[in-house]
Amino acid sequence: MIQITLIACPSIEPPRYRLTLLLLLICLNFTLPPAQGKAPAPVDLKSKLKRALAEGDADAAQKLLADPQAKQLRQADRLKYLYEVSAMKGDNKAAISTLNKLMALEPGKGEYLFRRAALYRGEKQYEKALDDYDTILALKAGRSPWALIERAAVFQAQGKNQQALMDLTEASAYKHVQFEAWREACNLCIKMGKHKEAVSFADKIIKQSPGDATFYLIRAREYAKMNNLAAASKDLRTAESIAPEDRAEINLVRKELLRELPAAGK
Repeated sequence: MIQITLIACPSIEPPRYRLTLLLLLICLNFTLPPAQGKAPAPVDLKSKLKRALAEGDADAAQKLLADPQAKQLRQADRLKYLYEVSAMKGDNKAAISTLNKLMALEPGKGEYLFRRAALYRGEKQYEKALDDYDTILALKAGRSPWALIERAAVFQAQGKNQQALMDLTEASAYKHVQFEAWREACNLCIKMGKHKEAVSFADKIIKQSPGDATFYLIRAREYAKMNNLAAASKDLRTAESIAPEDRAEINLVRKELLRELPAAGK
């Protein structure tokens, strides 16, 4: 409130103008109204929270969130910090509960669906995880190849390997996730006993990353299972030339799986 006390004064002549104005200002009594709403959270609190989480100190972050000053945080921000603390502590149920509250505040965010689906998967609540991945894949932003790869992992956990392979094959059409999709598909085909398909995916990986000996060894194993000893022997020699320091491991593979192969170089 502003209280103003006016002084009755005669007509103001130019020489007396400044003096009269000064008297009026002295008689003004200012009473500021109380601040409306919550004050912004101290920057120091936010920086401490970020530092604690970056250092993996969930206990310190939890103590900071229990501080009365934390109530000044935006509700969504506070929930995000609480989620990170729960996830860091491995408390999946608490993390899921916090994500549910966040999704009620900020609906339609694929990021929250991704995180919740991963938590459901960790809790072996596979149907709920699949529901979240299905929702992500139906978003207007377009199909997410990462959602396909993650959903494939859920299908594998359920023993639905063929559906998993379909998702991985679709995901491999997206260049930025091709390597991951091919790798997972190759490993799945090995698990399913699909040797020819495993070799096909290994071919793609080797073409993209020819300096990695790992998939030469994997392909050699699959060739051996297909009785293609010449191709298996060639892959073993290539792996040995790329990574001579791993010769002992390569020889172990040879002895374990490819007993009929000639020694490398012969």
